[in-house]
Order: sequence, then C-alpha cells, then structure tokens
Amino acid sequence: MKENTIPTKHPRIMVAKVREYELAEVQLMIEHFYDLLETNDNFKIVAHMKAIVPEFKSMNSIYEQLDKRFVSKSKLVGEPALSEEIKEMLS
Repeated sequence: MKENTIPTKHPRIMVAKVREYELAEVQLMIEHFYDLLETNDNFKIVAHMKAIVPEFKSMNSIYEQLDKRFVSKSKLVGEPALSEEIKEMLS
C-alpha cells in the first residue's frame, strides 16, 4: 500500500497524506532496530523494517512472506502513528 495522495487541479500533481510519528516513537523504533541487528536474525530485522515502512516490498526474496503481515499496518495523518503490533515489538 502506498501513502495516500489527493489529486489537485493538475492531473500530474498530487498532494501526499503521510504518516506522522512522534520523535520518541521513532527513537524507540531505531533503538529496537539496533538491538535486532546484534541478533543477526535477518527475518526479525526485515520484519521490523517492514513494520516501520509497510509500503516496502521484498520483490523475489525470502522476505516476501513478511509483506502481507505489515501492509495493513500503515497509518496516515490523523490516525495513531503506531499499530499495536509495533508497540508490542518496541516494548
């Protein structure tokens, strides 16, 4: 899923509706990412990356199975920034 866009009067110009994160949440995600790097568990590392950026797709790789898990977790402006699943991963 891509971040949503809103059309403008010009057919080739769109306005993006992007997710917003609190700085503290981003810092926690990054800290958790560094912790995962030390485990050398590539599936956990990639899963965490996909939780942060659910639009990223693993094309023709062993990580494609993780795509379906996080694609629906994308949050847009006005919604909670983190899914409950991501909050659990960070705790």
